[in-house]
Amino acid sequence: MDVTVGPFIGRAQRYFYSTIELKYYLNDGFFYLCNTGRQIASPIEEDHFLKWMEPNQAKEILFHEHQSWAINEVIRCK
Repeated sequence: MDVTVGPFIGRAQRYFYSTIELKYYLNDGFFYLCNTGRQIASPIEEDHFLKWMEPNQAKEILFHEHQSWAINEVIRCK
């Protein structure tokens, strides 16, 4: 999909422990507002798909807190 990268929202980090790999990771997120364009190719991974949803719905299912933080920043600035 064509994407136009817009304004920078912010950077947020979160340390988390992987219970599968039994080690800590730093998840470093750089968040931007973006506009989507036309679809330019079909998905190549059967278990991955793009699903649009309302921001509050997305916050409920995100795993990492810093991802929810980015959504809150966008809502706060509107």
